[in-house]
Amino acid sequence: RDLHSFPTRRSSDLAGLRWPADAQNIDRTNFFRTAISSGVFLRAAAVRAIDGFNTDFGLGSKQWQAGEESDLILRLLGTGFTIRYDPSLIVRQADHRVVVSKAMANRHRAYGAAMGQVWRRHRLSTRQLSVIAARKFANAAVCAAKGNVGRSRIEAGFGAGVVSGYVRRRPPAKLINVTIKNVA
Repeated sequence: RDLHSFPTRRSSDLAGLRWPADAQNIDRTNFFRTAISSGVFLRAAAVRAIDGFNTDFGLGSKQWQAGEESDLILRLLGTGFTIRYDPSLIVRQADHRVVVSKAMANRHRAYGAAMGQVWRRHRLSTRQLSVIAARKFANAAVCAAKGNVGRSRIEAGFGAGVVSGYVRRRPPAKLINVTIKNVA
């Protein structure tokens, strides 16, 4: 019943996530810092045991455009599976977050909304979610002060999405099927 997650290093680690340095079990308080879809490896039997992915979440969903791996992990944890984060194994992927555009700001708002909805559905700490949103708004302010309006818009969009996703039962229509065009 043990599953694994590995950090995902992006081609531009300047924009990368802050991965913990030590191996640890994933739980309801650290899943968002220890598991991202490209670095999560699960046994098929475990995924089948909880009836797979929730189709309310994920790109192409009619509702929330992200959050599918977070929802899946939280459901696995809720049924007694142990998921281990192991920083010694690294998955590499291109970093789309370095693209600064209105489309990327919309995408991040959709990502944030899905995160807020995951928090709501799994009754996670609102204090922790507030800190995440506040950091995004603070990052937006720093980026704006440095003259990086595009990056500021992306950070603020994610923060606003988090709040919106937490308080809504359904996403606004403009956040459904958000796409990014011309991203290499």
